[in-house]
Amino acid sequence: MTKRDQAEIAILGRFIVSPDTIDRNIGEEHFGNETTKAVYRGILKCEEGGIPVNLATVSDATGLAIDVIAGMCDYPMAREQMPKMLAKMFSDHELSEKRKKIRAKAASERPEDALAELQDVDLFGITRRIRPAKESEKLPQRFIDELPGLIGMAYRDFMETAHKPQPILALGAAICLQAVVCSRRVIDESGTTPNIYAAGIAESSAGKDHARQRIKMILAKADMSNLQAEGVKSAPGLVNALIQDPALLLQIDEYGKFLKICQDSRSAPHLYEVVTVLTKLYTSASGTFQSDRYADVRATASGKNIENPHVSVWGTSVPRHFFESLTLDAVEDGFIGRNLIFSSREHPDREIVRFGEPAQEIVDEVARWRTSISCGAFAGKMRVVEHDAGGAAIREEYRQKENATRKKSGAWSPIWGRSGAMGAKLALIYAAAANPDAPTINASAARWGYDLVEWLTHDLIRLCAENLASNPFHRQCLEAIAAVRRHGGEARRTELADALKIKKKDLDTVLETLIDSGRLMVRRDASRGGRPAEIYSVEE
Repeated sequence: MTKRDQAEIAILGRFIVSPDTIDRNIGEEHFGNETTKAVYRGILKCEEGGIPVNLATVSDATGLAIDVIAGMCDYPMAREQMPKMLAKMFSDHELSEKRKKIRAKAASERPEDALAELQDVDLFGITRRIRPAKESEKLPQRFIDELPGLIGMAYRDFMETAHKPQPILALGAAICLQAVVCSRRVIDESGTTPNIYAAGIAESSAGKDHARQRIKMILAKADMSNLQAEGVKSAPGLVNALIQDPALLLQIDEYGKFLKICQDSRSAPHLYEVVTVLTKLYTSASGTFQSDRYADVRATASGKNIENPHVSVWGTSVPRHFFESLTLDAVEDGFIGRNLIFSSREHPDREIVRFGEPAQEIVDEVARWRTSISCGAFAGKMRVVEHDAGGAAIREEYRQKENATRKKSGAWSPIWGRSGAMGAKLALIYAAAANPDAPTINASAARWGYDLVEWLTHDLIRLCAENLASNPFHRQCLEAIAAVRRHGGEARRTELADALKIKKKDLDTVLETLIDSGRLMVRRDASRGGRPAEIYSVEE
């Protein structure tokens, strides 16, 4: 491999690992072979389409195997090597002129001029402090514009009454509320039911609990508190609750800690089976769930089964607790892979709002779903909701996309393989909210459901790449990066030592590894006098 090839691979890998370094001053003509040209086109295609740039999305955009893309990302290159690598791609004259322009703009009193010159991208570390935040990780506005029926009512309530409004968390919670009120009421012609498992992820004190509390208030005011429970103590307890009422929304605070405890059969045997039961219930909503013999004496004594159990989950957690005990295997094959993840990186400023009861129209809509809306003939209980021509066409379009993406996504294939089923659930929930008396999955419902699940799937893969550890040392590296982010993008060594709570030599190894791989940068600060402090920073 020539030095030029090494430079091209290193730069493309850097763009994929840290999309904020993408430089549009580089053109396709600067790459020397068809593979690197194709990868660069794929990166730009993702960025222009508002899709997060990562291994899976670039593989999807280029048609290249994910292993090829991963090989580029694994290529070692520290950030300070970027100018050297670029020098191998540009002529001396081109690079010299580019540097002169950048330095002149950055040295001016108008830093926005430097941004315009670089098109919001920093190559040499000059404008790192003045670059605006990325938009690719924020929920696109199209998913919350004109939300129908109860979903829209609940979303607006959650946002208008929140001291710290979180749009993506409000959307996830509103979907879960609609899911539970139409549980055992609707089913599509393929057997899709509206029960969903979802998690709202945000940092501590960022406003993730508000929507969960509002759901409790709404259901209580509608005299429907039986539709929700705050957590679950054991698998038999969950089964007993479903025997009383087969439609249930589990609202679980500290969801990450709950999942971690459920994985330990020795310390919490009463919770170990909960996740197994929830996994079985997820696929039993259109049929019959038969509990284990020990689970419920009343049920097994009478030979009673649970027909069409509809359990939905809305769990909230901080990112660290949610991901610290998870592995890629758990995401691919286990319970967590069946969750829709609504993740926010924002920490909104606190606002002053007036406390109030939920609007009566929301309460009335909830009550109407559970008491007045007629059902169809399926199992004597559920209305069959059909796709019209437009909805069926979009469903088929996504089916083909899902199959094509799954076949070339390597480790992420199981995640993509479930996305179509989740999109069908979202489309059904949307259709139910839009027209409770005569729901139809039309083009609007299908487009919203499948587009949203595609966006959430890309975001889940990004979260996995950032947070799932392959071994304990990898976990320490991820925790170090997360600690820097929690400190606003910069942290002193002493702050990282407090956060990670590991030995000095282990901390040295973690920081050296992250610096060598370009994930962290370090500088010395002598502004306080005495021995210069080491300041570590990460690009957001």
